[in-house]
Amino acid sequence: MNVVVRGPLLSCTGYGEHSRQVFQWALSKGWNVHAVIVPWGMCTYHINPNTQNGLIGRVMNASAPLPEGVRADLSLQIQLPDEWDPGLAKVNIGVTAGVEADRCSQNWVAACRMMDHVIVPSTFTRSVFLNSGLEDNRISCVPEAYTCGHEKTPGYQSIRDGLESLPTKFNLLVFGQLTGQTPETDRKNTFYCLKWISEAFKNDPDVGIIVKTNMGRLTVQDREVTTNIFLQLLREIRPGPYPRFYLAHGLMDNNEITALYECETVKALVAPTRGEGWGLPILDAAVCGLPVMATAHSGHMDFMKKVKFLDLDYDEIDVPQIKLDGRCFVEGARWVEPKEGNFKSRLMKLRKGSAKPREWAQAAAPTIREEYSLPSIFKEYDSVVGAIVDRS
Repeated sequence: MNVVVRGPLLSCTGYGEHSRQVFQWALSKGWNVHAVIVPWGMCTYHINPNTQNGLIGRVMNASAPLPEGVRADLSLQIQLPDEWDPGLAKVNIGVTAGVEADRCSQNWVAACRMMDHVIVPSTFTRSVFLNSGLEDNRISCVPEAYTCGHEKTPGYQSIRDGLESLPTKFNLLVFGQLTGQTPETDRKNTFYCLKWISEAFKNDPDVGIIVKTNMGRLTVQDREVTTNIFLQLLREIRPGPYPRFYLAHGLMDNNEITALYECETVKALVAPTRGEGWGLPILDAAVCGLPVMATAHSGHMDFMKKVKFLDLDYDEIDVPQIKLDGRCFVEGARWVEPKEGNFKSRLMKLRKGSAKPREWAQAAAPTIREEYSLPSIFKEYDSVVGAIVDRS
C-alpha cells in the first residue's frame, strides 16, 4: 500500500515530534511510505541524517515523490486543518492538536468534514471540535508517545554535569518562548510564570530558574535577540538579585532534554499554561519522574489525572481581542488564567518539602511510561486507522 505522511517532519516542534511518530507507525506496517516534508519550524535536523537514531535519515530517504500517475492509497496529514488536502490520496486522515481554546473556526470544522477522518491527541482537543459543531463519528483520539531519551550519551552527561555544578540546588524548569508577545497573549504564560517565581523567591539565593527555549532561525542573531529579550525581561520582573536565572537556548536532542528532567537539583517542571493541545514536555517530565506543577486544564490532563501532581487553579476568561486572528483563535473563544495566589502557594509548599512530590512522580512514572510508549500508541493507530481504511 502506498502511504503519504505529510507534516513538519524535520521540525523540532511538537508537530514535528507528532509527525515523526505517525511516520514511524506507518513504516512499522511494512507499507511503501512517502514523506512530504512541510517546511515550517525547520531546524538543523536535515544536516545530520543520524539524528534521533537515524530516524531523520529515514524521513529524508522517504521524501522521494510517488511515481507520476500513481495516487497514494492513504494519506496522514499532520497539520492545521485548513492546510489539509482532501484529494491527496484515496483515503485522507487529518491529524492535528487543534487550538488551545474552547472552540475553533468554522473553516476548520468544514476542513474536517472534507477528510475521511480526523485524529487528535487529547480528549480536550476532541471536545473543542465537538463544541464547534463537528459530528462525533468524524473524530477520534489517539495520544502522542513520550519522546524523552533512553541513552546516557555524551550530550546527556554534559548537561547533567553542568546542572549539578550550578550554585543553586533548588532549580525549577520552565519551557517557553521569549517572542516579544504581550504577557496576556502568550499561551505558555512565560512572563507571569517567571515573574511570580521571582517575587516568591526574591530573598532566596539557593533558588534557580532554568528557562529552556528553542532557536527560531539557528543564527547568531537569533541567539543575541533572545538573550537581549531575556535580559530585558529580568529587569522587568526580578525585584532583586534572586532568584538566579539560567537560559538554555538552542537545539537539544531528546537525550539532552532528558538530562534536564532527571537531574536531582531540578525539583519540578513549572507550566502555568493557558491551554495545551497535548503538552509533550509535561508528559516527558512525568515519564522521567520529575514533579510537575501545571494548570489543571486542557490536553495534558489526559495523562496528568493519573498522577498526583501540583495542580494549579484557574479562572476561565475570554481570549484577548488582540490574540483573535480568525484562524486559530476566533471571536468568543475562551481559555484559562492560572491564579497567582494559588501558584505562589504551591511554589512555597514545594520549596519547603520537595521530597514528597518527587515520591509521587516517581511512583507514577512506570505506569505513564508503559501507557504512552511508542508500541502502545502504535496499537491505538492500528485500531483507529485500520477501521477507517476498512470502512473506506
